[in-house]
Amino acid sequence: MTSPAAPAAPAARRPRVSRFFGRRNGVRLAFALIILFQVTQVSWWLLFQRHYMDTASNTVTNGWEREASLASLAIEAAPPAEREGLRARIASEHPQLSLVGEGVSVSPERLAAFHDQQRRYMNMMAFEGPFFLLAILTGLYVIGISFRSDQELKRRQRNFLMAASHEFRTPLSTMRLLVQTIGHRQLPREKEREYIDRIAGELTRLEDVSARVLATARLEHAPAKSLEVTDLRSVVQAHLDDGAPALEARGARLHIITGPDPVPVAVEEGALFLALDNLLDNAVKYSPHAEKPVWVTVERRGNRGLLHVTDEGVGVPQGEEENIFEQFYRAGNEQTRESSGLGLGLHLVRSVAELMGGHATCERLAQGTRFTLDFPIATPGGRA
Repeated sequence: MTSPAAPAAPAARRPRVSRFFGRRNGVRLAFALIILFQVTQVSWWLLFQRHYMDTASNTVTNGWEREASLASLAIEAAPPAEREGLRARIASEHPQLSLVGEGVSVSPERLAAFHDQQRRYMNMMAFEGPFFLLAILTGLYVIGISFRSDQELKRRQRNFLMAASHEFRTPLSTMRLLVQTIGHRQLPREKEREYIDRIAGELTRLEDVSARVLATARLEHAPAKSLEVTDLRSVVQAHLDDGAPALEARGARLHIITGPDPVPVAVEEGALFLALDNLLDNAVKYSPHAEKPVWVTVERRGNRGLLHVTDEGVGVPQGEEENIFEQFYRAGNEQTRESSGLGLGLHLVRSVAELMGGHATCERLAQGTRFTLDFPIATPGGRA
C-alpha cells in the first residue's frame, strides 16, 4: 500500500530536477561564452596581425623610398670625383636600392621579394589562427560529449534506482498487506488460498527482478561458460513448450516458425533462455491489446543462425534502436512511465548474444518490433 507521504514525493523531487536543468543550462551558457570568446579573440588577433603587417610593409616601403631620394640628392651634391665611390658605397650598404644611370630608386626585385615574404608571414598566421581555434573547439567538443555522457549515465542510474525501488517496494507492500490480512482475520479457505497464490506471484516477481540484476552483474564480470553445439530450432522449441502457458496466461498468442534445415550454433542454453525470456517478456509487456500475437522464428541464412522475436506492440521510438540495448536505458521518464522494468532486459539480451559470438539487433516495423539474435553457424568440431 502507498504510505500517506507518497503523494508529496514528486513535489520534493522538483527542486532537484530544477537544479539539474539549471546546471545543464549553466554549462551550456558557459560553453557558448567560451566559444564566443575564442572566436572573437582569434578574429581580433588575425585582424591585428593584418593591420600590423600592412603598417610594417608601408613603413619599410616608405623608408626605402626616402633612402633612395636622399641617396640621389647626396650623389648630386657630391663632387664629380667622389660620385663613383659614393655610388659604390650606397650600393654596398643599401642593397634594396637600385642605381641605374645617375638616378637612385628602390629595387623592384627587392621590393617584390619583401612583399612576397610579408604575404607568406600573413598566410602562416592566417593558418595558425583558425587551427588554434579548431583545436580549442575540438577540446570543448570532447569535454561537452564527456559531460553529456556523464549526465546521461546519471539519468539512467537515477531511473534504474527509481524503477528498482518501485519493483521491490510494490511486491513487498502487497505481501505485507496480504500477510497482515491472513494473520488478523479468519478467512474462508478459498480466499486464503487466493491470498497465498498472490503472495507466491509477488515472490516470483521479486525473484525475476533479482535474477535480472544478478545476471547483469555476472555477465559484466564473468565470461560465458562452455558452449555446446546444438540445433537452435530444437532448443528454442523445447524452451517455448515449457514457457508458453505462462505467456499465454498474459494474453500472448505464440506462433513458432522454423525452417526445414538444421541451425547448429554454439550456445550456452541457460544464457540463451535468459535472452529469449527477456525478448518474449518485452513483446508481451509492450503489446497493449488483450490478444498479444508474438512470432518466434528460427532460420538459417548462409553461415548465420537467426532467432527472431516479432510483436505487434507499441514499437520502438525513432532513433532509439541502438540505445535500448544500453545498460539502465529506458525511453522516457521513470516518474511517468507506465510499464515496469529496470532497463536491464535488452542489455542482457545483447550481452548474452555477444558472449556467444553473436549480436542482437532491433528493427522497427510498420506495427511492432522485430528483435533478432544472430549467431555464427557451428559444427561439432568447432565454429564455422
